[in-house]
Amino acid sequence: MAYVKDMIIEDSEGNKYYNGLNPTKVIKNANDNAAITEEGYTPDALVTKQLIQNLDGNRFGHTADGRPGWKDGADTVHPFSAPAIISMIQLLPGLNNYAGNVITLDVSEKNTLHIGSMQSWYDDANISIEADGTTLFSKKHQTGGSNRVDTTEIGDIDVSQYNIITINFSVVSKNGQGWGKLNNIIIS
Repeated sequence: MAYVKDMIIEDSEGNKYYNGLNPTKVIKNANDNAAITEEGYTPDALVTKQLIQNLDGNRFGHTADGRPGWKDGADTVHPFSAPAIISMIQLLPGLNNYAGNVITLDVSEKNTLHIGSMQSWYDDANISIEADGTTLFSKKHQTGGSNRVDTTEIGDIDVSQYNIITINFSVVSKNGQGWGKLNNIIIS
């Protein structure tokens, strides 16, 4: 499709449009763009270019190892902080009647550890989350029988003041069957 410059179209009600846009609703400078709050206005190409290049003073780039990030005043690029996501950790005690896992996480540039829930079926499940000798969260399930799944909602834990956290998660089986799991683990 060819581009037609300066084409004016008139509709059946007498409204005139410039290249398909109403010329009275085309924004010609960035200051007007910031001031207009009603619908129907469109910035022209030069205003759009200026907005994209400026981004209200925010600048972006890539770190030396190629990760995208934002630039500070000294042109240093700081990488964007992406959350680490672990969808589930499941422990199956089996015949030894015990399963345990110790997870150590670097949270030095993170604020929140989110664990959706801890569940257990037929087994006793234990979780403790620790940092610098402080217990941030602790919970024990003592499951009463094979027809019951115990669930504890855990939620968000503030880890902003710590560098390393340790999650101790274990399951003790009564008869070699059952399971325990942590769901939806997100560090951001």
